[in-house]
Amino acid sequence: MSFPKYPEVKDSGVEWLGEVPAHWAVERLKLSTESCQNGIWGNDAQGDENDVICIRVADFDRNRMRASLDNPTYRSVTTAEFNSRVVSQGDLLLEKSGGGEKQPVGFVALYEDEAPAICANFIARIRLASGMNPSFWRYVHAAGYTIGLNVPSIKQTSGIQNLDQHSYLNERAAFPPEVEQARIAAFLDHETARIDALVEEQQRLIALLKEKRQAVISHAVTKGLDPDVPKKDSGVEWLGEVPAHWSILPIKRDLAFLTSGSRGWASHYSDEGSAFIRIGNLTRDRIKLDMTDLQRVSVPGGEEGERTKVQEGDVLFSITAYLGSVAVVPSEFETAYVSQHVALARFFKEKLLVHRTLPGNAARIFRKKYAVSRYP
Repeated sequence: MSFPKYPEVKDSGVEWLGEVPAHWAVERLKLSTESCQNGIWGNDAQGDENDVICIRVADFDRNRMRASLDNPTYRSVTTAEFNSRVVSQGDLLLEKSGGGEKQPVGFVALYEDEAPAICANFIARIRLASGMNPSFWRYVHAAGYTIGLNVPSIKQTSGIQNLDQHSYLNERAAFPPEVEQARIAAFLDHETARIDALVEEQQRLIALLKEKRQAVISHAVTKGLDPDVPKKDSGVEWLGEVPAHWSILPIKRDLAFLTSGSRGWASHYSDEGSAFIRIGNLTRDRIKLDMTDLQRVSVPGGEEGERTKVQEGDVLFSITAYLGSVAVVPSEFETAYVSQHVALARFFKEKLLVHRTLPGNAARIFRKKYAVSRYP
């Protein structure tokens, strides 16, 4: 997307800003604010006139940079506490405690609702100064958050990130005139809404394609490829009719080995060592291992380590959570072992190809009968 050029620009003197239009001021963020008031958690709701909406960090819609009241929390506060901390339409909400490695503290959301509220103690209410457009300033803070403008102001204590709001608001930003702020905000409101709509449409398309993908897999492995082949009733509800020449067998008939990992391996976690396959490494939408978050272990010696060691072609599936997650161990895979939450099924490879063509819901199938196509 291209933008029209301003007739004259200047060096802002701020690294993250670079050049800005010559008529824009460059000031500290705190000059855009009238006040920055910490929130309050209050007491449990009592069902009386002291109950008010309390905005939490969990209510932040980070994509649209706004606070959402789809599932409001109510807390009880005194009239004095409410009056000193009320959040009104057009206020900004600064996340000052929480965060994590991939989502650092310091996100800013706009409060657009007409209902008066308070914010929780992990949030500070920013009331903007006169002449500051609320929507424009949420975009300023969003741009700063994207490039890590908040990170130097984060203090880490007891695993929780805390934002030094005074330090953060001392960072510098560009200040267009009020009319230009409104024009920029209106442009961004329109463009981001259009982009969000395109994203939602693509997500719907992806969901439909995933359904089609699974339907193709399920049909192929339960009905075969020839639509004209004679059929028979499988006698199994989820299978229905299958090709007449297919066998219907309990899956255990073709298992050479079935096991799961044992407890206590957490004490063997290490930064190096062998791969340790957990439920998170299995997926529902494909049969390949997801190795983006791979734990490693120093394998204990003896029989227990050998029993849980995977081989090429082993089918792995979840047995304690997110049932139906499945993967097949590929050829030339590194030395790896399964956790206590993952079952390992090893087939008689001279008999079956089922380990190559497992339907998606493997956990259910492993407890039932199934249709298989034998080697010719």
